[in-house]
Amino acid sequence: MTRVFTASCFALGLIIALAGAAPAQTPAAPAALTAADAAPFLGDWTLTMESQMGPMAMALSIKADAGKVLGEIGSDQMPKAMIADITKAGTALVLRYDLDYQGQAIPVSVTLTPAGE
Repeated sequence: MTRVFTASCFALGLIIALAGAAPAQTPAAPAALTAADAAPFLGDWTLTMESQMGPMAMALSIKADAGKVLGEIGSDQMPKAMIADITKAGTALVLRYDLDYQGQAIPVSVTLTPAGE
């Protein structure tokens, strides 16, 4: 079974500049997340996006550990970041973390929306 997700990234400064587009509307208020809620999203993913600097791929890993949903994201251009703030908004999963860019913490929000079943 193939699972496909669309990802949209929002951040102050860097990610908006990298994406070269205005952020989409914010999804509904996040709800409490259980490991069962995150089950369709668990696993290793590649998020692809187009930026002003060209195509970019981010490696995303989402797992459940002792009932808590955790993630890790990174790329060849960006160091890995741990994601502990993961919530659910409707059918979407919302990941919030700080991206370390040359010593500056940049808040990032990634919304994963299932495309199909």
